[in-house]
Formats: sequence, structure tokens, C-alpha cells
Amino acid sequence: MNTVEICNIALDMNGINNIVSLDENSNNARLVNHLFPVCRDRVLRDHFWSFATKAADLARLDVDPFDPEYQYTCALPGDLLRVVSLSPDQRYRKSGKNILVNHLPARLIYIFRVEDAESFDANFCEALRYDLAREICQSVSKDVTQIQYFTRGYLDALAVARSIDTDENSDMYPVRQRRRSSWIASR
Repeated sequence: MNTVEICNIALDMNGINNIVSLDENSNNARLVNHLFPVCRDRVLRDHFWSFATKAADLARLDVDPFDPEYQYTCALPGDLLRVVSLSPDQRYRKSGKNILVNHLPARLIYIFRVEDAESFDANFCEALRYDLAREICQSVSKDVTQIQYFTRGYLDALAVARSIDTDENSDMYPVRQRRRSSWIASR
């Protein structure tokens, strides 16, 4: 699925005419061209998506950490949207475009900005369509009932995506995200 197809589904959900291209000279194209990157990045940040996960070795900066609890200041990758973890397993503090750590070398696992819509997971696309539809509705009709409907659809799609993605990639998720009920644990 490409960016225009995702945008057209969100436009359809609002009963608005489709676009042919993000570059076309129409209000609808300008609207989705403005909203799409914001929604994409927000949905990417909302979950540890396996298709959007990368690793990078941190590079030490010649800057003293502002927090005395940490020894090193390192640069974060430019495409970082969310930190997943730092190995070897250690504490860190993110500050703007930097991260403070106590041990080097350190490998950062993170969610990166995926700009190629063809790389998106199908469940991610579903969640993104609802989020984009909500933003379009807030910009165009401001219909509170529709906004609530799209919000609920987004949360439901995100829950399904999280469940599937977590099942397929249980090793990559922090323990705090893999909670099991006491009933299941006792069985």
C-alpha cells in the first residue's frame, strides 16, 4: 500500500473526494500532505513496531553530561522516533538529540521514521488510516461523534496490531509490556 492509497482511504472515511497525487493542486492533497507525516510519526511512536526497529552503536560526544548520574553523552540517530532499549542492559536518559549513558560501547535499539509506505505493516496501515481520518475530521467537519468513532477505531486497530506484533516478536519487547494476568500465570 502506498501513501496516496492510505490517504484516500482516510479521505473516503470522511466522505471526501480522493486525490491522485500528494503534489496535486487541491485542498484535499494539501491537507493530507500536511497531516500524513504527523500521523505516521505518531503511530510509529505508539508501539514498538518490528518493521520500524533499528539498531545503532552510539557515538560519544565530547560534551560532559549535564546529569552527574551519567558518564557519557552520545548522539542519537537522526531518524529516531522512540528508544526501545539500550544494550548492554543499562539505564539511560534521553535529552533532546542526545542520550546519556554510563557504559560504552552501547547499542541502541530504536523505532525509526519509516518514510516508505510500501514498508509499512498491514496492521500499522489500519491504525494509521484511523488516525489520519481523525485528523482530517478535526480539520474539516469537526464532528465530535465522528472524531470519537475514528479515535475508537484507532485504539482498536492499535490494540490488534500490538497483539499480533508482540506475538510474532516476543523477544524484542521489554518485560513490562508482556504482562500476563494472574489467572494465566497460575495455570
